[in-house]
Amino acid sequence: DGSKNLDNLFIEVNTSIDILRDVGALGKPIFVIINKIDLINNSNVEEYVKSIESHIKKYIDSLVDVIPLSALKKLNIDMVKDSLCRYVQRTNTFSS
Repeated sequence: DGSKNLDNLFIEVNTSIDILRDVGALGKPIFVIINKIDLINNSNVEEYVKSIESHIKKYIDSLVDVIPLSALKKLNIDMVKDSLCRYVQRTNTFSS
């Protein structure tokens, strides 16, 4: 949730990582979608995403992508689709 400050978001990320660990999903591909980026100053979105990505990579090796999104304004929905498609194409190529 991009409407939260980074400290609060890091707490939520850590909770999510704990849950993924508890259910045995940490080795699975992880896509992080940050919604409500329309509430972040445009000049700070890239920095916000990089901070979250850096934080997550401390704990997760299987992070595939971190994508900022605004569902309300329909921003970056194609980025989510593209990231998922690239991942599927890459894994299908390697598994053949």
